[in-house]
Amino acid sequence: MMCDDLHTRSFDPNLSLNRLVEENCLLPYCVCLLKRSVTNILNDGRCRVTVLEIEVVKSAEEMGGKIGTPTPYVKGKTTTITTTPTATVINLVHYRDSGKKTPIVVPIACLIPYQTKWTIRARVTKKNNIYLWSNPKGEGKLFSFEIVDESGEIKVTAFNKEVDKFFPLLETGKVYYISEGKVKETNKKYITSKNNYEIILRNVTSIVPCEDDQNLPMHMEKDDIIDVIGVCRSVDDLSGFARTGREAYKRNIHLMDTSGKAVAVTLWGEQAEMFDGSVQPIVAVKRARLSDFGGQSVSGIFSSAVMVNPDIPEVHTPMDYFSSVATVLLCCKESCLYQACPSADCKKKVIEQPNGLYHCEKCNKQFPNYKYCLKLSANIADFSDNQWVTCFHETAEGILGHSAETLGQLKDTDEAAFDEVFRKVKFTTHVFRNRVKLETYNDESRVKATVMKVKPVDHREYSRRLISNIRKMAA
Repeated sequence: MMCDDLHTRSFDPNLSLNRLVEENCLLPYCVCLLKRSVTNILNDGRCRVTVLEIEVVKSAEEMGGKIGTPTPYVKGKTTTITTTPTATVINLVHYRDSGKKTPIVVPIACLIPYQTKWTIRARVTKKNNIYLWSNPKGEGKLFSFEIVDESGEIKVTAFNKEVDKFFPLLETGKVYYISEGKVKETNKKYITSKNNYEIILRNVTSIVPCEDDQNLPMHMEKDDIIDVIGVCRSVDDLSGFARTGREAYKRNIHLMDTSGKAVAVTLWGEQAEMFDGSVQPIVAVKRARLSDFGGQSVSGIFSSAVMVNPDIPEVHTPMDYFSSVATVLLCCKESCLYQACPSADCKKKVIEQPNGLYHCEKCNKQFPNYKYCLKLSANIADFSDNQWVTCFHETAEGILGHSAETLGQLKDTDEAAFDEVFRKVKFTTHVFRNRVKLETYNDESRVKATVMKVKPVDHREYSRRLISNIRKMAA
């Protein structure tokens, strides 16, 4: 449910926004900037709003409650609403070129059954060969292909006459406008697509090549050769293995890009032995092989080049990661703990049900218990200034020196001991690895910082660095 200070309206978040929910950034009463959305009118006249891109500009903690006294929106009722100029509602925009009107484009994620008057713009990522079939009822042919846009992916299938019509037209990697297909639910027994729907081409379906292929993702297959770049988040220990009668070495490093996603990259031989990721540098790997081992990973090959802090344009863009030695001035204890899903790989907040169970919306399950998770707001400072930062679970545990479960027990049973933990953490010093982002709202800019990693200060190494800096300044 979203609202301004006048009205409320329900909305469907796109799957790409799950990250904000999982990180507990999208919470009740937070203020958001709606950047892109799609509005669909259903057959029964109801309006369905799908949010494709949203930015949290002020957290729920900062707001402290809802804005105004909004009421449910009623169609036809005149209201003066102030809108943000940068917000875009996709299906209300028509693009014109040389007097020709391009159909309204909707994202793949917004397709639903029983709607046929739609057009999507997507890239073909995989095209299968024509398959001939025969059974007692007759014979025929079909082919299928997979397409993707910035909102998601979907499988498309053509039969008989549509095979002859569209198979020669489609090329893998090209972008097309596809209109008026039939959307139906998939049979998960035969289809591995992440989408719950698939498209069947009809005799009225139109497929037109699109020259503008910007902002549409490219699909990569296993064993493709790619280039990757990211901040070295962590480094695994060097491991040895036998190879053609001699010992060889490998090491996994974990790179994170600006999306906040990390991927494991395997280095081999001398590259693995010599790699130093202790200061979390920016690492570029040229000509690496894409693998599906352990999910999604990247492996170096004989011709791979590994570059640390390379002198390339991607590195010289505004840095959004930095490390600093800083002292904790204050930690907010009031709302640092929340009840989360007890599943091992889930930190979604649970909702207590009338039957005494706890429901996780992400897992869509009910549990008899919950686990405590941390989301800590802290103010840290060095000699130059101070900054509010947000610490999630592991980093918060590193600062407080206790696990979330221990802190939850203390809060429930011994309030004095719980307060003592926060008293002791004041004026402690750590090495913080921070990710920063400049946000602008109502012409006001502010820095939002998130702690990605925290570790104790190695005072011997830190003293050496200070002495080295002093000597350089004095030279």
